Amino acid sequence: MKKAGLLRHTQINSRSIVEKRQCFDAHMDSPIPGLQYVMGTDTDPELYDTIVMANLGYFQLKGKPGAWKLRLREGRSSEVYQISSYYQSRVGSGGNVSSIPVNVSSFTGNHLIVRVTKKPGMEKASLLLSKTENQQATPTGSTP
Repeated sequence: MKKAGLLRHTQINSRSIVEKRQCFDAHMDSPIPGLQYVMGTDTDPELYDTIVMANLGYFQLKGKPGAWKLRLREGRSSEVYQISSYYQSRVGSGGNVSSIPVNVSSFTGNHLIVRVTKKPGMEKASLLLSKTENQQATPTGSTP
């Protein structure tokens, strides 16, 4: 007597896909730890956010499938830096843009490398403020 084989059905529901990216200073070719990005739409530009890690300039974004725009986060990141160029596998490249089109459509994703430069007049500015600089930048009576 033969045993009947077991047939199993598995269904996986995913609410989001993690997109892996890299970011470098265009002049130094080094990561910029602490640089912040947001991903969203024209009407809601900050649906997802992330921060660049010190190791290899790595950052990841978790988002639903669809067409998105990646931007530098308002605040210190966008005050000091600007996007100078990007390369996205299977999509192409571009330069001097305020946002990068990102299409989240598969679990493998497109590899994206972003290069940023400091804005004119910000060449000596640090992305991460010291405690003293942070207190000076914070209005009196409010907490940073």
